[in-house]
Parts: sequence; C-alpha cells; structure tokens
Amino acid sequence: MVKEVDTIYDRSNVFYDTFNEVRDTYTECKRDVWAESNTIVLYDTNAETGLFDMSDIIIVYSDDGKPAIITERIYRKNYKFWDWVMVRRILKSKMKYLEHELGFNMSVTYGKDFIDYVHYKEWWWEWAKRNQQKK
Repeated sequence: MVKEVDTIYDRSNVFYDTFNEVRDTYTECKRDVWAESNTIVLYDTNAETGLFDMSDIIIVYSDDGKPAIITERIYRKNYKFWDWVMVRRILKSKMKYLEHELGFNMSVTYGKDFIDYVHYKEWWWEWAKRNQQKK
C-alpha cells in the first residue's frame, strides 16, 4: 500500500513524472537524488511505482526534466521460483513482439540473479556523450 503524501504534484508514474515531481512526491521510498546529474534512484519499490514489485529503479532525466532512461532492476531473491520463471517468460515474450512501450524503446538484460528492464529515449552512451560535451 502506498502511503499518501501531501505534495503539489499528483502522483502518476515514474515513466511520465518529471525530475521535480519524483523528487518531491516519492519521499516515502528509499532513494538517492543527484540533482547535478539529473538522476534519481528508488530502492525496493512496489508495483505501483514501477512495473514490478521489490525492484530498484534508476531514472536519468534529460535537460527538460523528463525521463530519458529508466532502468528497473528485478532481483531473483524477491520472487519464488515459479514467479521468477514467469517474470522471465513474460519479458522474453514481450521483447519478441514489442519494441516500444510507454513511449520508450525497450531492452532487457538477463543476469543470473537479476533482470534489468530498460526503457530509453536514447542510448545511455549517446546521452553521456552529449552531457560530457556540455562541460
């Protein structure tokens, strides 16, 4: 259950919320906020915050404050064996048929004990190169 918080923003979804909205609205989550790099990390989120329960979400924002890259890391330790098998199966099936979701391109990386489910407007190295040139 999500704790109600009083903010000037309506809580919608980290895939659409701006940097300021996530910073000011998701105060009940364990998190790190790096304003200088436009990055927020939310730890142990619920399925209402991200797409999966007990995941960590890393959100990198573009200069306009909108999400550019969102990585949701799902840990095997948080799922029973068959639930983990189903999550992997769902993501593999989804990646066969879909290239875009929620207005983002998608990719999935499978590790032994985790899955990284990435939504991106542009590849992270393009974003990093562009931001490095600004300095």
